[in-house]
Amino acid sequence: MKIPEIIQQVNSSYSSIQKRFNRLKDKRAAETKLKEVSLDEESEAYVHEVASSSDAVDYLVQLPQDSFMHIFWQQQLEAASKCKATGKRWHPLFIRWCLYLRHSGAYEVLGESGIQLPSQQTLQDYTHYVQADVGFSSDVDAMLMDAVKVGSCAERERLALLTVCASDRDAYEWHAQLVMAANSMFTSEHYSETAHVFNESNSETHEGAAKVVLGIIRFDENDFVVDIGGGTGSLAQAIHREARLKNNILCVDTSEPMLALAGEKYGVTPLQSTAEEFFSHKENYTFDKAFIIFSIHHFSETTLMFKKWAEWLRPGSVCLILTRPPTTTLPFFRKAASLFEKSTADVPAMVDCLRHYGLKVDVSEERMVLNMSKHRWYAMLRMRYMSHLHCLSDQDIEEGIVELERERFFEKQNITVIDNVTAILVHKDGSAKEIWENNSFYL
Repeated sequence: MKIPEIIQQVNSSYSSIQKRFNRLKDKRAAETKLKEVSLDEESEAYVHEVASSSDAVDYLVQLPQDSFMHIFWQQQLEAASKCKATGKRWHPLFIRWCLYLRHSGAYEVLGESGIQLPSQQTLQDYTHYVQADVGFSSDVDAMLMDAVKVGSCAERERLALLTVCASDRDAYEWHAQLVMAANSMFTSEHYSETAHVFNESNSETHEGAAKVVLGIIRFDENDFVVDIGGGTGSLAQAIHREARLKNNILCVDTSEPMLALAGEKYGVTPLQSTAEEFFSHKENYTFDKAFIIFSIHHFSETTLMFKKWAEWLRPGSVCLILTRPPTTTLPFFRKAASLFEKSTADVPAMVDCLRHYGLKVDVSEERMVLNMSKHRWYAMLRMRYMSHLHCLSDQDIEEGIVELERERFFEKQNITVIDNVTAILVHKDGSAKEIWENNSFYL
């Protein structure tokens, strides 16, 4: 059997197994919904009382000390004895178990059942214990050597082979209908350092993005609008002005220096929060329109966020995601282009995940045409107008500009920068068809 035939056979088998898995998953969800029972406040108080009683302690003593059940029950007893879970130290094995639950979709269900679990923020701290970086990490090396106790190993035991498996799109891992975005490189540091030049370095991009957004979404003057990952609020201000909105646009971002600048802009109200945290509260779903512009690749929990959209997004409300495909027409030098390709979001995986949760998704390819001098483009690169450029040193960028000047722009003064964009419009029903129409009035 030839290799193409083998691949086709494997793909066919995988597709069949995936369909069976989805049917079983839907069946389990339906059965759970029929059989689940919610405890009232009195019953819940009784459960906590039983958990902290002497009988529970006696049961704990009967369990083997090194068993997971012993650790689990001990953690529940300790949590039940505290009025608040804040400040509690969780067992590392229990943390690891909770991280598995979070990615399997069972974390929230168990938390709602009354079982005491670490907060999402606590789990976030553990998953981001070591900052992501390019290349090998000395911190990770030290942790690995400490874990295997290299210092106490015999000489022959110190020889080891570390195999790292990564795909071309290692920013995302697709497994059992889950999309898990890897932590973006240097995100917080990058935006803190570039906040003071962000508006200057992204003025053309913000102008082009505003035209794309206004060409896709038909705003009403009374709309409540949210800009997720809005940075300094420049894009939000432009849309507020062009759409003639009466209400301020809520600009949600994690960077304090960026939000300090957003607070100075007319028509913009800053809010410091992660996207995942904002969308995890049902009371925040009062918006009519929300947009995420060139920042979705920084999000760490897109699966949970999309699940909340499916649960709480109001009929008639829409979320618009603008992102860039990995193959770009932007005139980057080779090293910058390679980093860009690795930092983009996996659009097919996101779309599949959104549709898996029952959301309606419309995808279109848009184009921003930016006319500028080549020296303006060089200045944007030096100011690191995109986050992936943060990984490059000043010398890397100067060498890259020399490369561009030699190979692409030697005899040119003015250039046309083509920025291809993928637009993903998300809604719950067919009410977004009218919104999707091109709105030339604002352009």
